[in-house]
Amino acid sequence: MATGDVPPYHELLWPTLQAVTELGGSASIGEIAETVIKREGFSDAQQAVLHNNGPVTEIGYRLAWARSYLKGMSLLTNSARGIWALTDEGTALVTDPAATDSWRRKRVRELWQAHLVEARKARKTGPSRDAEPGAAESSGAAELPEGAGWKEQLLDQLMGMRPDAFERLAQRLLREATSTASMSRERAAMAVSTGSASTGSA
Repeated sequence: MATGDVPPYHELLWPTLQAVTELGGSASIGEIAETVIKREGFSDAQQAVLHNNGPVTEIGYRLAWARSYLKGMSLLTNSARGIWALTDEGTALVTDPAATDSWRRKRVRELWQAHLVEARKARKTGPSRDAEPGAAESSGAAELPEGAGWKEQLLDQLMGMRPDAFERLAQRLLREATSTASMSRERAAMAVSTGSASTGSA
């Protein structure tokens, strides 16, 4: 089967958002891929297509592009541990009770097209020389009470969260903690294996 039999990445934008939503608002790359494959009904032959002879599958490769574009569109965000989560904008899009899935899919496509236009403009103009260093970061920074410690600030933020937002945060933290624990176990196992090999060769 050829790569042309796998949907292009822009057709996986909405399915990716649906998958993260179904998984509670945050998910690992593997969870997203598994859910998209199941929801879209990809055949075994489609799943077997490799990108440039592997090891990554073409579906996995195009889902990676879909996640990256959704991040650029401010609908998804990710952590260093490979956990992807809905942003406030993404949550608003998928939970709007007045919207239909057809409208949401169309809206995602509109946002993608707008993002492409902005990206092309940015490449042509390059970084502005007039912009002050750090201006972009400071313009969106929230004002914090003077003298407030980090614990008080954190507690204030948590107390102000909606119940559904707090639940999504808890799920994301749990996934990241599980991912970190799994990586630690793998490193420990590798260290033991390496030590045993060294002892045996001594």
